[in-house]
Amino acid sequence: ITSDHRQMLEYAADIVEGAKIILKILGIKQCYIGIENNKPDAIQAMTEAARAASTADCSLAVKTLTVKYPQGSEKQLIQAITGRKVPAMALPSAVGVVVHNVSTARAIRDAVVLGKPLYDKVVTIAGKGIARPANLLVKVGTKIADIVNYLGGLKPDLAKIVMGGPMMGFAVSNLDIPVTKTTSAILFLAADEIDTTPHSQCIRCGWCLDACPMGLEPKEIAIYVEAGRPQDTAQFGVFECFECGSCAYVCPAKRPIVQFVRLAKMKAKR
Repeated sequence: ITSDHRQMLEYAADIVEGAKIILKILGIKQCYIGIENNKPDAIQAMTEAARAASTADCSLAVKTLTVKYPQGSEKQLIQAITGRKVPAMALPSAVGVVVHNVSTARAIRDAVVLGKPLYDKVVTIAGKGIARPANLLVKVGTKIADIVNYLGGLKPDLAKIVMGGPMMGFAVSNLDIPVTKTTSAILFLAADEIDTTPHSQCIRCGWCLDACPMGLEPKEIAIYVEAGRPQDTAQFGVFECFECGSCAYVCPAKRPIVQFVRLAKMKAKR
């Protein structure tokens, strides 16, 4: 997903202005902009914009971070930048932090400065199944079919369409689904970009435990759901899971652990 990357390159000053508005509203003076070190051009653009916008009453600084998934999650980002750990079932405000995406900062700037509502989104269109990958400024409500037509159509080897990123996105079944305010990407994946291997039983290797950034027990959640006991999964931290997909990615049995987690959340809330 490169939509935020492109916005940092093309709208650095607007993003920083939005960050200053957020600081003013919250009554705080310090803002950190976390960017992973595989985006040197974005780091340079945002550093220059932050330096130009900083004043004695308002400090903005870019923090260069190691490339690591899922560091974009707010709790991981807070720990990486400030060293503070957000307690279980708590919000970032519990440790004196508010986290906003660069897209949100730019949208706030547009709302305050231009009086513009949030009616469009920068969306990454990627994958081998689309004729021309691109980052597009798309109006909310635009159908996937219209985006496909604009980019030259689909390729014959298209196997799956995913709304969202490759780790946390949802597969969709048709092209009449609209872009929403939370759509960050649409992926058109070819057969060699997906894994259709059937999943098997848990072999209790523990890889998902090592991969989980929240220190949860994904395998136990999945086993309890399969056993018809989703209401008993809270003890394993199911509500702390933000569904990053790391567990399913490393699972040698190809188990759809994230889907089990989502089902557990739905059942446990009833």
